[in-house]
Amino acid sequence: MKRDRHHILLVDDDIDERFLTGRALKKALSERSTVQLVRGGNEAIAYMIGEGEFKDRGAHPFPTVVITDLNMPEG
Repeated sequence: MKRDRHHILLVDDDIDERFLTGRALKKALSERSTVQLVRGGNEAIAYMIGEGEFKDRGAHPFPTVVITDLNMPEG
């Protein structure tokens, strides 16, 4: 049975939380998933619409799941 890859977008303004959560996800999900990290809401929106540095969908695939910090300042 072939499993599809899942693409996770992690949105967090705290560099330490972003690093630790990203590392935990990558370790837990191994080769079945990719984890992309962004720094805030504006960057997440750019990622979702494929704008700027996120234009290449091969390098930045559309996410299956978005995990976000609820306590981020705007931007």
